[in-house]
Amino acid sequence: MTESEERFRALTHLSSDWYWEQDGELRYTRFQSRDSAAADVTNEFVGRHPWELSFEIEAGHGASSFRSFLDDPRPYRDVVQVRAGADGSRQYFTVSGEPLFDGAGRFVGYRGVSKDITSQRLADERIRYLATHDGLTGLPNRAMFSQLLNTEIELATRNGRLFGLLYVDLDGFKRVNDTLGHDAGDVLLKRMAKRFAGALRGSDTVSRLAGDEFAILVRDVQGAPNLWAIASKVLATANEPLDVLGQTCSVSASIGMALFPEHARDELSLMKRADMAMYLAKRSGKNRARISGD
Repeated sequence: MTESEERFRALTHLSSDWYWEQDGELRYTRFQSRDSAAADVTNEFVGRHPWELSFEIEAGHGASSFRSFLDDPRPYRDVVQVRAGADGSRQYFTVSGEPLFDGAGRFVGYRGVSKDITSQRLADERIRYLATHDGLTGLPNRAMFSQLLNTEIELATRNGRLFGLLYVDLDGFKRVNDTLGHDAGDVLLKRMAKRFAGALRGSDTVSRLAGDEFAILVRDVQGAPNLWAIASKVLATANEPLDVLGQTCSVSASIGMALFPEHARDELSLMKRADMAMYLAKRSGKNRARISGD
């Protein structure tokens, strides 16, 4: 073993899980785990290409394809590779390699190290999810809805499209929460969130803003009649009795609606117009919808 290889493999034990070598066609000729107990597992790699082992390079993480390592042999660092399991699970690895050349300067393969970063990646994804989703219902939260709404404003402005916004507030939620307790209130919110999502088209998005307030982004509408039709479905869905911790509960919803660009052209103004329409719906008897300006 050469001195440089000894140093390279020593680094494996400090910072990586595997040391590996490939031939000039990227077939593994050696795949050695730092954990000797995993030797039988890594033996399956020898003689096979990464893509034969279900490895893919994650887009935007260090390389465009495995082919690029052959077309332009060069050192690379921390390229992220993904391996999909038969059960649908995914493993993530950072891979670093350096090209090998013979005495005549001909490329003959790579040697490198790999590190399993699956736990770190899943933890990062969970953090990102919690930052953008409501912890109780799993719906997009206010911050995520703001991003979606602003993106839709940009797209609709560019393409001359219409879209609608529904601001939904539950009628009777406080009564359930006060009489049956917060656990019952939480169950009601989760059930209602699921109902609202099920009543919408696949292109629409429902979000929980706070408490018993929801917002619905209705994409690609032709005008107010489309909003009224969707609001009617949401009202009917909210009116259906539901079982909450063994008690039959009945609530309803008050809905305010606003159209882009007819009623407003920016996020804050749209939200205000829909919120005001919702307030008027609630003040005029609840269990109904109102559209901005009506």
